[in-house]
Amino acid sequence: MNEIKLTKDLVSIESLNPGGNEVKIFNHVKKILRSNNFKFKEHILDKNHPNLIIDFSKTNYKKTIFFVGHLDTVPFGKKKWRYDPIRPVIKSNKIFGRGTTDMKGGVASFISAAIEMKKFKYTKCNLKAILVSKEETACEGSNFLAKYLKYENISAMVVAEPTDNIPLVGHKGVIWLKLIIDGKTAHGSSPHLGENSIYKSLKIIEILKKIKFSDKHRYLGEPTLNIGKFMSGQNINSVPDLAEIYVDIRTVGKNKYYLEKIKKLLKNKCRYEIIANQEYVYNDKWMEQNNLNILKKISKYKKIEFKPLTAKYFTDGAPLQKVFKKPFTIILGPGTTKMAHQTDEYLIISELKKSKEMFKDIISHYC
Repeated sequence: MNEIKLTKDLVSIESLNPGGNEVKIFNHVKKILRSNNFKFKEHILDKNHPNLIIDFSKTNYKKTIFFVGHLDTVPFGKKKWRYDPIRPVIKSNKIFGRGTTDMKGGVASFISAAIEMKKFKYTKCNLKAILVSKEETACEGSNFLAKYLKYENISAMVVAEPTDNIPLVGHKGVIWLKLIIDGKTAHGSSPHLGENSIYKSLKIIEILKKIKFSDKHRYLGEPTLNIGKFMSGQNINSVPDLAEIYVDIRTVGKNKYYLEKIKKLLKNKCRYEIIANQEYVYNDKWMEQNNLNILKKISKYKKIEFKPLTAKYFTDGAPLQKVFKKPFTIILGPGTTKMAHQTDEYLIISELKKSKEMFKDIISHYC
């Protein structure tokens, strides 16, 4: 299977999230799996969003390596694209289209690697993959699929998110909150009769801006907090009686600490709902010599020395690590990181080819 053609095929099938439909793209992948005699099990999140557990090696060893990927993409955005986002175009060593970087190129790469290694003699380790839907809305697919996974001794879990083919050994956690601020409505000409939820929100925003978290991680760095969305009011001539503040916290310690701090600071000032709550992914297993050897080897493709770098974003590795008891995790993919979620998203073809060889090296190393 040619990884370039497969990437183009996947990009040409629209799989937007939120609000989209991933059935067609999963059906295309299932057709490829069947044609190559790979076993898989399907678990349906809902009628539009399937998930797959794929068995590439069809072996039954005590250890397994898992490749992990998602097939949904963010919407196209409001700006005009240079090329149609679902009619991939190749120009100047680049494939243009929505999802090329995040992360249909990574999925195409590891499927192509597995197909090319169909005749590989697996003597040490099983090779499997987890392919999920609805990642772009807080890892809904992987949270759902985790219920159907049984514990396996994982030699490595490879999450093929965009990293410019630089191996990363972890990522920050995430908490998304919706803060709900209650007011009291009144006519705009008599604001003293109401309670303005916007005014109350401004005080809460000032508290959020001043929050300082005390923790810091040697490899994950410092936590961050961002207010990403604010909503209030329905018409200009009324006192708004409800406001919503959406908060994005990227964590480097146990999420319980951050939630307790927020709850304490905002006590009696608002209500809140947790939209996403994924713990950080990191452990010291990259230091083990066997793992370090493969990290150093694949780093040579980029002509760099391996360093224990981590990602600021979160991945499907977060909910899966609970099942597999914090396995050694590599985040590695051909995607051009600066192009994730961007207009005119593209993937560099030479990096796509390179990632397939890196994935084949990982398979050979462990299996």
